[in-house]
Amino acid sequence: MYPVRHCSSLIQRDLAALCRSSLGSARKPAAGVKPSLSPPSLRGVSRCAVASTGPRQLTTSRSPSAQVCQMGSSSSSRFFSSLAQSLSRAPLEHTHTDAEECELDQADPEMLLRECEEVLRKRPPRPHRDFIRTRASAAHNPQIRVMQWNILAQALGEGKDGFVRCPMEALNWAERKYLILEEILTYRPDIVCLQEVDHYYDTFQPVMSSLGYQSSFCPKPCSPCLDVCGNNGPDGCALFFSRERFHLLHIHHLRLSAMSLKTNQVAVVATLQCQQQEEAVPLFVCGDFNAEPGEEVYRRFMNSPLSLDSAYRTLSTDGTTEPSYTTWKIRPSGESCTTLDYVWYSRNGFSVDAVLSMPSEEQIGPDRLPSYHYPSDHLSLVCDFSFIQEPHRLM
Repeated sequence: MYPVRHCSSLIQRDLAALCRSSLGSARKPAAGVKPSLSPPSLRGVSRCAVASTGPRQLTTSRSPSAQVCQMGSSSSSRFFSSLAQSLSRAPLEHTHTDAEECELDQADPEMLLRECEEVLRKRPPRPHRDFIRTRASAAHNPQIRVMQWNILAQALGEGKDGFVRCPMEALNWAERKYLILEEILTYRPDIVCLQEVDHYYDTFQPVMSSLGYQSSFCPKPCSPCLDVCGNNGPDGCALFFSRERFHLLHIHHLRLSAMSLKTNQVAVVATLQCQQQEEAVPLFVCGDFNAEPGEEVYRRFMNSPLSLDSAYRTLSTDGTTEPSYTTWKIRPSGESCTTLDYVWYSRNGFSVDAVLSMPSEEQIGPDRLPSYHYPSDHLSLVCDFSFIQEPHRLM
């Protein structure tokens, strides 16, 4: 048994007992209970658009495509008009967006964090990670903490991804879900963008709702999880945001296509209103893009008319490089250590105050990821942003 697990957070703020001992089970409705997990409300009103997208995968079937649909006056239309070539006309099925009002009992985050530690007491602690901060962060401006994470679909981890150095016991969902939740609870983000989510309805939606988050989920239309015996349904992208910090203005679930080929890539695009005075609508775009910094996908984001920049690039030592890796795994084909995950932001709307450092090779260990001490083959990206008081035009 390992000694007391140390949560690798600089902010171990009060986090809670989620759905008691049955992680992920729905709770009875409770009237008049307001979540109290977020920082105090900020002043005024501001909006930001958030997009969460998963790895690129092409299918060979063809279908008609349409130009990017207009999405009112929100930044979501600007994002996809600028970066997507076309969208499939076929409607996406089985998408989900929470109601504005939470119907679950509110959980005590600190109790939940202790529950995670108790369940995981026989596992080694997660790697300790420090925040890299700017010398002159805009402390007077309210911060928004964003987490981007491909959490590894359970069906793929157990059935298709072939992590040859990872024991099957380390992927046991009964414990791995607590390891994922412990990571989220440790850093307590205001916005959480997850990919490869195949336990949304039975775990993440009820759990995160009880912690004060509203959410939306878009499953892949041709999820590889469905090919795995005993699967829990399709995986997809899930977006969670603090009800206390944000109000949902627009939500769109999209399936992207390239040329006339349908892809298995989906995205959740939301416009959120938060408490601070600004009229412009800056963007966050988070995802596992399956593209390294030297590839065309990366260059298109860097050179897009949306004035986007990568948070980790901005806070790198020279201001021009990404982390050496955001995923590190060993498969039958060999070892893969590369950067595929990014948090893009409007450089004219936000300043980056801090990013969470990547664990060292020694911390990750010789068997790489996933492992007993880390639940996914991708590392979480956590960034702190502040609104720029008088942003320039974003377009």
